[in-house]
Amino acid sequence: MAGNNSRIHGYNRNVYGDRQKNSKFQAFDWEEKRPSKFLFKSVEGSNPVVEDHQGHIVPQGMLNLVLDPLSRRVTSYTQLREIKKNEKKQYPWINNVLSYLEKITDNKNNYTVDNFFSIVTWNPVNICRAPSDNKRNGYPGEKIDKQVIDSLKLIIESKYLKDYWLPSLEKLKSAKKPDVEVINEYITTCSSTLSRQLENPLGYYAFPWHEKNGILFPGKE
Repeated sequence: MAGNNSRIHGYNRNVYGDRQKNSKFQAFDWEEKRPSKFLFKSVEGSNPVVEDHQGHIVPQGMLNLVLDPLSRRVTSYTQLREIKKNEKKQYPWINNVLSYLEKITDNKNNYTVDNFFSIVTWNPVNICRAPSDNKRNGYPGEKIDKQVIDSLKLIIESKYLKDYWLPSLEKLKSAKKPDVEVINEYITTCSSTLSRQLENPLGYYAFPWHEKNGILFPGKE
C-alpha cells in the first residue's frame, strides 16, 4: 500500500507537532529531528476508557485504487516532479502534495516517494481520532465511515471544509461502488487543503462517543 509513514504530518510542527503543546491538534511528539509517536488520547464518553487512533474516514484501500498504480510507476522523487509537469490533468493534486512536503521539512533526505504518498494517505482532513474498529464491532473496516461523517456534519466549523471537502466526501459516499475518478477527485480536494494546513489545523476530528451493548458509536447518547 502506498504511503507507510503515518507520522509524516508531525513534520508540520507548528500545527500538529510538539510546538502545539496542549492544543487539541497536537498529534505527534518530536525526537531526534523527526516526529516520533502519535499521541493517543482518551476517547470522550468511553467507559471503560479506551484510546483513540488515526481512523481513516475514506479507507486506505479505497485511496490506494488511485495511489497504488501511480506508486508502481514511480521510482524516484525526481520522477514525481516530472509527472507533476506532464500529467497535470490526470493528477492535479501532485503539485499541492510536493509543495507541502517541501515546506514542512527543509531536509532533502525527507523528499522521498514514500513520504509523498504518506501525506496523501494520512492527510488529517481524512482522519478522525476515533476508537479502533474492534471497539466498534469491526466497523468501518474497509468501508467509508458513514457514522463519523454524520457526526462531522454537526461539528465542522471550517467554511472551506463545509463548502468543498464535505461535498466531495458525500459524492464518494453516495457512489454505488468505488469509482477511481471520484476517488481521484476526493484526493484532489483533500490535497487542496494542505496549503491551509501549513498555518491552520484542519482534521484530526475529535468528538464524544457513547456505548451501546458494548459497542462505541459517535456522538452523545
